[in-house]
Amino acid sequence: LFIVPIFLVQGHAVLNPLTRLADTLQAFGNGIPNGRRIGWKRRDEFGVVASTIDQMLDAIDGEHQALVRRNEHMRALLAASPDLIIVIDRDGNLTDITNHSNGPLVGLFPSLKVGDNIRQSERVPTEAIDSFLRRSAEVLETGRTQIFEAAIRREQGGLSWVEFRMARLADNRVLVMIRDMTARHLAQHERARIEEKMSQLQKTE
Repeated sequence: LFIVPIFLVQGHAVLNPLTRLADTLQAFGNGIPNGRRIGWKRRDEFGVVASTIDQMLDAIDGEHQALVRRNEHMRALLAASPDLIIVIDRDGNLTDITNHSNGPLVGLFPSLKVGDNIRQSERVPTEAIDSFLRRSAEVLETGRTQIFEAAIRREQGGLSWVEFRMARLADNRVLVMIRDMTARHLAQHERARIEEKMSQLQKTE
């Protein structure tokens, strides 16, 4: 007669906090806890477990906040960059794009948006796109960065010289930084023209 109540009391003492602990953890849901804690002050084994869980949540919150700060810094750097930055997969599908609406490359690729294939780019010759995709495949295969330049015809006429920098990402995609080099090419052309003119004047003298 004495044993049965003792078992009932012990079972209640174990199952009741265990049930509360399970219910509390389920209430947290999925994702980052955002400061939620169990906060038990018990001195038994359940208190140790709850305290350990709270310490883990503290560490997760700290890592989450640090990640948010790093992402904010990265977004600021990308927004300040004059480069057009895109990410493509192995098939040439555009999975991300940055600085599409500002900077010197505005209007150069007006038809491209996330989800499109790079082959849908207007005013870019097919052979240039084929070369672009070959270099992208080489980046994925070798992991080596590719840097090259190409001339692209603008909608309003004239050519733009563009530098492409390709690097492989960890998820088997390619990051492409596109920089307008037209001003540099025009400056080099003008310098060559002036040097040629000076050379002709020297010959005339």
